[in-house]
Amino acid sequence: MPSRLVRKVVYYWKSTTWIYRFAILGVLSTVATVISDIWLDPNFQLAANVSLIYIFVLTSAFTLLYLFRSKWWTNRIGKAYLTKSIVTSLVLLQIVLATWWSLDYPFRQQIRFIIYTWGALVYLPMLATLWGEQRRDRKQARERADCDCE
Repeated sequence: MPSRLVRKVVYYWKSTTWIYRFAILGVLSTVATVISDIWLDPNFQLAANVSLIYIFVLTSAFTLLYLFRSKWWTNRIGKAYLTKSIVTSLVLLQIVLATWWSLDYPFRQQIRFIIYTWGALVYLPMLATLWGEQRRDRKQARERADCDCE
């Protein structure tokens, strides 16, 4: 008879979609790789560099899907989130280029300066938008709580 923990794990596994199963397997394989360092000699630098490509590709794919398939322009948070996603993709692109190509690719410092400065600049209005939206939500919640109507 399987233990209660095993039954819970099997139930959870069956109730998840394939993408979550893939993520769980990814986490478990990462932990197994780190533990395998006791017996084997994995190349963590290469593994990290490959994972960097994965995160860049997945982040960029998410950004492009959000840009072309979502109605991001319908609210302020959508615009801010798209901007954040674009900046994150550009930062990751720059890191991938520096990791796989060379630390001294042409105009690297100028490109870094532009991406990082624009990234810092776009976060200022994003913070203001988030702050304003949170204040508005809290104000509306207080007004609903103060209202005795049903």
